[in-house]
Amino acid sequence: MASAAERTGTIYDIGYRRYTGERLGAAHAFWALVAHGMRTAFGVRRGARAQLGPGLIMAMAVIPAMVASATPGPASAARDVMMHEWLLRFASVLAALFCAGQAPELLGADRQHRVLGLYFTRPLRRSHYILARLVSLTTAVVLIMLLPQVVYLFGRALSQDGQWQAVKDRAYLVWPIVATVLVESTLIASIALAATALVGRRAVEGAAVLGVMLVPHIAASVVATEFRQTSGKYAVLAAPLMVADGVAAWVFPEPPPPAPPPSAAQSPSRPRPAQPPRARPRPQARTIFSSADVSGPAYGGAAAGMIALALALLMLRYRRLEP
Repeated sequence: MASAAERTGTIYDIGYRRYTGERLGAAHAFWALVAHGMRTAFGVRRGARAQLGPGLIMAMAVIPAMVASATPGPASAARDVMMHEWLLRFASVLAALFCAGQAPELLGADRQHRVLGLYFTRPLRRSHYILARLVSLTTAVVLIMLLPQVVYLFGRALSQDGQWQAVKDRAYLVWPIVATVLVESTLIASIALAATALVGRRAVEGAAVLGVMLVPHIAASVVATEFRQTSGKYAVLAAPLMVADGVAAWVFPEPPPPAPPPSAAQSPSRPRPAQPPRARPRPQARTIFSSADVSGPAYGGAAAGMIALALALLMLRYRRLEP
């Protein structure tokens, strides 16, 4: 055994230095992860192939709104409300397709490249990581669902005489649009992330997201159609896309009654009594969720329950996941 005097070694200075700058903390790491998730969702700095899918979905969401806003026709509050609801239903399907393609990129890529160990070091916790990914995907879905609403809202107003007045006349639609888009985006994004995390296999994660969205929709359509006179109508509360449609129908207000038409000149000798304007019933699209006759608060409660369940599953999955 060599003595202590015989054991020698060499120390090389390879340039490592202690970090002496400002430590920005968990908040900065959280928002940096959110910004990274947004870039990943839309394929920024990932090449044209990664940007093709999000670009097509965005175009498919906006084009119907552009066509509808440019279509000539009389101004009608009932028509505007019905069109906004239809655009939301169409955009929710596109948002599900978007999440099926991008949720695996947000979660699966980190597991595949084994970078979770870097994320979960101090000061970023697992709950911060999950919340950051949820904020990223939800914000991306909000952009997809909100842009068609803005295009149609201002497109219809600017195509009429008295444009500023037309914009003010549609101001009552702003908060229902914003509230519905936020709820539906959070619902779809949280369910997509939960399905992706639970599957854990990159090759089938997108199919799992579509299955969670579409299979309950088909099953609830059959059950609600066959048993809509009984408790079977509540099957629509188990389908995420139907719950999103129900939230939109619940939040959007009834359109104001149309203005009375100008009456013909009346004879001064026999004046006719003025008739109060009759409000036309709000047109309803013939959909499964509307025929189920489930109350609006039930859809809101179902949406809140689905979001809470998805977050709980995400937390449980990443608490047990080894980085």
